[in-house]
Amino acid sequence: MRLVFGFAVLLTLLPGGAFGQVEDEEFTGPFPSWSNLRRDYGTDSAALQRALNEVGKPGHPANLFIPAGTYCVQQLEFATRLGVSVLGEDPANTVLKYCGADRGVLLHVNGIAYSRIGRLTFDCAGSASVAVDQSYDGLHGYFDTGNEYSDVVFRNCPTDIRGGNLRRGFAETTVLRAHFGPSSGPCVILKDFNSLDLWIWYSLFDRCQTGVTNDPGAGNFNVYNSVFRKSVKADIAIHNTGLFNIRNNTSVGSNAFWTTSPAFAFPAQITLQGNKLIHVSHPAILVRDQGPVAMIDNQVESAANATGPAVAADALGDTDMLSVGNVFTTHNPLVVKGRNITLDDRIADSLDLKEPALPGTPRNFHRAVFEVPKKAGAAEIQAAIDNAVRSKTTRPVVHFAEGSYQIRATLEVPPNSDLQLVGDGNSVTRLNWVGRDAGPVIHVAGPTKVIFRELSISGSGAADGIVIDGIDQETSRVHMQQVQIGSTTVAGLLVDGLDYTNVDLRNIGHASTAKGSAIKVVGGKLAAAGHARTGRTNLFSGASSNNVLSYELSNGGRLLVRDIWYESNPPTGFLRLTGNGQFTMHGSRVALPPRHTPAAADLTDFHGSATFLNLQFDDRIVTGGDGANSRVLAMGLEGGLNLPGFLLNNSSPAARALVLNSRDFTAGGSSVKVPDQGTADPAFLREMLAQTRAEQPGIIDKLPAGVSDARLYRVWVQNATVGIHLKP
Repeated sequence: MRLVFGFAVLLTLLPGGAFGQVEDEEFTGPFPSWSNLRRDYGTDSAALQRALNEVGKPGHPANLFIPAGTYCVQQLEFATRLGVSVLGEDPANTVLKYCGADRGVLLHVNGIAYSRIGRLTFDCAGSASVAVDQSYDGLHGYFDTGNEYSDVVFRNCPTDIRGGNLRRGFAETTVLRAHFGPSSGPCVILKDFNSLDLWIWYSLFDRCQTGVTNDPGAGNFNVYNSVFRKSVKADIAIHNTGLFNIRNNTSVGSNAFWTTSPAFAFPAQITLQGNKLIHVSHPAILVRDQGPVAMIDNQVESAANATGPAVAADALGDTDMLSVGNVFTTHNPLVVKGRNITLDDRIADSLDLKEPALPGTPRNFHRAVFEVPKKAGAAEIQAAIDNAVRSKTTRPVVHFAEGSYQIRATLEVPPNSDLQLVGDGNSVTRLNWVGRDAGPVIHVAGPTKVIFRELSISGSGAADGIVIDGIDQETSRVHMQQVQIGSTTVAGLLVDGLDYTNVDLRNIGHASTAKGSAIKVVGGKLAAAGHARTGRTNLFSGASSNNVLSYELSNGGRLLVRDIWYESNPPTGFLRLTGNGQFTMHGSRVALPPRHTPAAADLTDFHGSATFLNLQFDDRIVTGGDGANSRVLAMGLEGGLNLPGFLLNNSSPAARALVLNSRDFTAGGSSVKVPDQGTADPAFLREMLAQTRAEQPGIIDKLPAGVSDARLYRVWVQNATVGIHLKP
């Protein structure tokens, strides 16, 4: 089946968007509570190995700082740690150079969780075969999860990062602002089926054989806002199928952008969105599995000598494809053997596409630091906050050395504050509520520019964690990166009545919510009245598990959930939508027992739009109550074994509900087509795809005075009533 809506030929030049702004981010540290390699250990390989052996051990700091220099090292082992950091001064001047035996590994990461490695250059010197091998041996330590590699540069390495080589996993890993290649092999490779949720952001892949791959191997990955230059084989290649989301990248002069090998009848949820391909050979995109594939708003500028189609999809004649808003410079853009829905694709004579500038390594501005005394209580901490505010310096740092701080009274951050609350790690700096009331532990009054980093906050089962209010100014923002929220009783994150604020969530963990919702969005007064402004909550990537309810939307709110992995063993709900509102879930895995009660998605008395796109979704979406003005689209879904139906339209009057291009697994791991339900038309599809097309993550830039810009980096909020509460 092929549905084609509005395929047109454009003869005008279409400019390529470039992000290239300077990121408003910085590095804080080193602090006196950190260890210093040169001062405390020495500078040879044995000294660095001793430092890695001791970091985070009892009696030793959880942060190791490596001053500028080139360090000649043998193979390094980094094992059995939780919540530690190994950070260089700057990758431009801090180099770990391999001086060991041929074909070795520069750094083996084993049993490390929720830790950071950053601001370093790894130089394999043409001798080591792998720079960073994050491979858990299963013998001791922790399952490798929640780690970050940021501001890292790789030189002279056949492989830069290898994950899961010992076949025991590699999961929920963030790569941020990395520089890969040139490389004679794959720059990043995943090796086993439990290598999951790799999130690569703002990175450069320069002349890799293959940029990111699981061939040979397995696992899933996501790549965002990155640049690929002249990949010899392909920018991205897969063998084993899974969940893949490749968004807003730029490819320049590569042999191919996406390839699949070999052709086989297995499904894979693939989203290719907002990518710009410059002078790429054909086929630029080769899909040889069943999909479903969603190609959305890509621009493909073919190489001058390219022949054949730009996109070829053929899994033995059975690939499901959605192609929307793409622009090509060839008149033979798409060959799809299977179901294909095409909407508003275009052909241009040429495209003016340019490689964007990526954000650089954050600078250290050496801010004024106000140290919190060890074992300080609320009064001493409040004094440090007040002194930092009164200093009138730019972004002063209130620093909490590692340890537990018992908080009996709410810590108050006054309006118009421009300060940073910084700990030594979310596993080692802990603020615990011991007060008699409901808190919160920290209250931030807006408008505000407050930044939280590397802290853990516990409501001790009685108090809210962080409340930030007075923040609903036009163009205001709350940004969270690698925040972990869990074990709350009302809501993990409660976005409560904001009409203007952009809540921007990336690589977020939200789990073990036994009551209430992990993420709850309640629209503001204007949204509830049908006059929505700019307020929205966008979860761009993350992982979650074991919530009684993961997402709840009401009162005209807007919520986008993208690229998350959810799993739960007990039968729980997953999603509830009520009243008016706009919801999209795209490119995600929802592992729940099929046909359980309650249904995964409950749309009772919902009067807005709900889109479920390119998901592995193991249970049902059920409408109920009054379905007037309710629109539901389920497209590109894959379900659990013998699922009787993805969407049960039980509302009266019935919601307008469609199921398109969806599949059901078979016992052998393949899949079969689920018959379409309902009839698509261009206007309906444009409306239902509008949210995921419009909402894209951007550079975290500086906002004007008087506009709130609250940020949280690698903060944990646990055991609270409401973990993080955002209010007007």
